[in-house]
Amino acid sequence: MDNIPLEKQAQSFIISQLLKFDFKVNELSFDEKGSDLYIIKQTKKHLLKYLTIQCKGRKLNKKNTSVRIPVSYVENNFILFIYTIDDEKNENLFLFFPEQIKEWKTNTKNEFSLSINKERIKCIDFQEKIFNKQLAYKIDDFLKDVKEYTSLFIDGIFLEKSIDWAYKTYSEIWPEKKLKKPNLINVI
Repeated sequence: MDNIPLEKQAQSFIISQLLKFDFKVNELSFDEKGSDLYIIKQTKKHLLKYLTIQCKGRKLNKKNTSVRIPVSYVENNFILFIYTIDDEKNENLFLFFPEQIKEWKTNTKNEFSLSINKERIKCIDFQEKIFNKQLAYKIDDFLKDVKEYTSLFIDGIFLEKSIDWAYKTYSEIWPEKKLKKPNLINVI
C-alpha cells in the first residue's frame, strides 16, 4: 500500500496549522532521525531554538492501525503530529510531546508503538491531544525550554544550482582559463 500521498497530505495539513499560529516552519528535503519539519525560533542574532517534528498520516476505520517511532528519535526537542482521516473525510490532528510518547508501549524493535482506530480517538486521552490554540501555546512554551543552538540551514539543491550557474557564467567570461568546479562540501 502506497502511503506517500497520505503522508504528503498530512505534512501539508500540519504545516498549514502551524502557520496559522505564526510558527516558522521549515520543510526538510531529507528525513534524519524522523525529522520531516522544523519549527524554528530565533532568540539572538546567531542563536536559535528548534523543534524536530515528525508527521504521520493514518486512514482510520474500525480496524487498528499503528504509529511507531524509534526510541532514539524521541529527544527533548522532538514532537509528533498524527493526522487522521476516516472514510467520511473527517480529519483530526493530534500532537504528542516526548514525555507522552515515552508512555507508549515499546516493541521488540526498540520502537514506541501506539495502536489507534476510529473508536480510540474518541477517548478523552486522545481528545486532549487534538491540536488547537492551547496546544499551540504549549509548543511555544516547550520551545522556551529547548536548548539554544548555533545553526546554519543550507538548501543543498539551491546551492548546487548556484555552483553550476557560477561555474557556467565564469567559464563564459573567461573561456581561456581552466576553472575547477568546487564540490558542495568545500563550498559549505
